[in-house]
Amino acid sequence: AGSLAGPPGPPVMRAGDPAGADRSSDPSPFDSVRLGRATVAPLGIRSHVRQHSELSYGWTAGTFVLRQNYLLEYRESDSLGGLPWGYAHLPGAEARAHRHFVNALHLDFWERPCSRSGRRSLLFRVESREERDRWVARLVAAARMTVGEDAP
Repeated sequence: AGSLAGPPGPPVMRAGDPAGADRSSDPSPFDSVRLGRATVAPLGIRSHVRQHSELSYGWTAGTFVLRQNYLLEYRESDSLGGLPWGYAHLPGAEARAHRHFVNALHLDFWERPCSRSGRRSLLFRVESREERDRWVARLVAAARMTVGEDAP
């Protein structure tokens, strides 16, 4: 328990690995798992991002990485070794396939998981049904992870 193991996925990154290093062993909960590229849009709230002095609404593209029970978002110009553009803390989160689109998934998470307040919802678009299913499995596993779990 505690492993984000599931269907074979992208390379596992560990602190100190050179960019592009591939570790094909099952990830430890303390490793980073690169989920991949996706476009994402917030649901149910009016959200905006400042781009070139103009407000932009709707879909944004990024690369997403799981680190323990955090989902980290990096933009095109960001280094995966640097600070993420955004994050979601996943305890109590729910990830599920979109019921109408085969390449989309919903993620509902708490802005403040300890007090279960500030519910947020995101809609992700990925390349395929298989990629969507892999994302859902990994996000569900990360949401169920607790701090005291041992690495496999």
